[in-house]
Amino acid sequence: MKTEETEMRTSVIKRNCANFLTVLSLVLSATAFDAQALALEIEVRGSRSCGDWVSTRPVRSIETIAVETWLVGYLSGLAIGTNKDFIKGTDNPSIFLWVDNYCRANPLKSLGDAGTDLYFELIKQKKL
Repeated sequence: MKTEETEMRTSVIKRNCANFLTVLSLVLSATAFDAQALALEIEVRGSRSCGDWVSTRPVRSIETIAVETWLVGYLSGLAIGTNKDFIKGTDNPSIFLWVDNYCRANPLKSLGDAGTDLYFELIKQKKL
């Protein structure tokens, strides 16, 4: 009798644990998704237009260096904020080339948009 009762309790506990873990994983997944969605709604300060990026890039100036530095800082902030080192192994010239291409294709978007889209692209490529 005790053996049947023990087996029944064990079965119920296992089922409850499995249900709990399923619900927990769904909640955590939804939370992670919401965090990404919220990140896109945050106003990005200091971001210039892609049109500005394209027009200032050919001439190496203090302005160009400042904008490139802003972009690298923005990407570093995304890496820290999301705890995903998505820029590791990607050098700055490659980042700038990607943004050059993005901004030529999307001149009305902002540099923040370019950085955010690069974040998602690298997350996908690096499977993070």
